[in-house]
Amino acid sequence: MYFSLYLKGDHSQGDTIEALQEELQNRSQRIDEIINEKNSVIDQCERQIDALQLNIQDREHKLDHTNEKLAQAEEKIDVKLLYFLN
Repeated sequence: MYFSLYLKGDHSQGDTIEALQEELQNRSQRIDEIINEKNSVIDQCERQIDALQLNIQDREHKLDHTNEKLAQAEEKIDVKLLYFLN
């Protein structure tokens, strides 16, 4: 909202200053609200990132475990194949 220092009517300079201070306070309050909202969104995103990282770690662990089982199974197959070939 645009305020002029020279208001028409019977408003004094004190009224103008008071109106401008009120507007400044309102804008400052809104800026604080926006900052708080953005910080809240950032916190939520960071929690989601943490959860995704834990999920990735869990899946990597499961993949490593599955690869170990696969390697063991391949080794058993190789041993049985060598046994049958000899």
